[in-house]
Amino acid sequence: MAGRVLITGTGRFAFKHSAVLEELGIGSTFVTRSKLRKEQLRASGFDCYTSIGSALKAREFVAVIVASQSSYHYSDLADLAPNCIPLLVEKPCVTTEFLSLARKLNFSSEVFVSYPLRMSRGLLTVREYMTLVGDVHHAHCSCQSYLPDWRPGQDLGSSYASKGTEGGVLTDLIHEVDYLSWIFGNLECKVALFPKSSRLDLPVEEQADIFASSERVGSIQLHLDYLTRHPVRRLEVFGSFGDIRLDLVKGLVWLNKVNEEPVSISFEVDPLSYLKEQNRIFLDGSTTEKRRLATLCEGLKAVEFVDNCYSLVQ
Repeated sequence: MAGRVLITGTGRFAFKHSAVLEELGIGSTFVTRSKLRKEQLRASGFDCYTSIGSALKAREFVAVIVASQSSYHYSDLADLAPNCIPLLVEKPCVTTEFLSLARKLNFSSEVFVSYPLRMSRGLLTVREYMTLVGDVHHAHCSCQSYLPDWRPGQDLGSSYASKGTEGGVLTDLIHEVDYLSWIFGNLECKVALFPKSSRLDLPVEEQADIFASSERVGSIQLHLDYLTRHPVRRLEVFGSFGDIRLDLVKGLVWLNKVNEEPVSISFEVDPLSYLKEQNRIFLDGSTTEKRRLATLCEGLKAVEFVDNCYSLVQ
């Protein structure tokens, strides 16, 4: 694999993408809105520009990854839409206030949203097992961790997770919304609860309890929080013939069918390998492989679901 990818943004996710692209033999060029940041990066040996337009005029790119601050995603997508170049945009693809505008954009190339958790062998196994447990009547999903542990020493008040439409635990952990939709079909929020907590003193919700239904499952419960000291990331699926239990932290899947011995499968938990596999498929995958990627339409539906959850409590 060869070529160069343009990456908008110079934050943590931008450099994660750059690192896995390097492993794939792909070079990276960055776009930052800060002239000072551009000079700093160029002094460190990075190729960098201050606008998408100037970068596209200066070089040829095989693709673009939008990994700028979430509030800039819409303007980056609007700038890139007329260009016939494949796009991968970090989650959430846009913030909720730009949702309706983003739906009106006309792209000249394919656009995907970065949800690398879809590459997890655990989630793929759950999808394969779904036909083995009969009619599913309930699913329970939880993702719980302690926000200060994500970035030790960082001021949470300046964190992207505490900036209104860019943060809050429901927006920040939208990966769970995506994979629930991927497995069970489009979600419809029935009840949204955002229990008050001042433990982290954030201006956004620190925990969320969402009750939803989908095309295939009548009852889905989702719990998210920034408050749990030992990380939890689980999915439980209950059907007429048995149940499936997934632990995305321990790397285990269990299939428990009626009158049969339980089956357990272990899998590697490596978020960077998920990102590398996603980016490989985005750049060089077959048509069949690309069906595993989240489309822009799916990404926008995830944002719409989040927006609907918030609207129920306003």
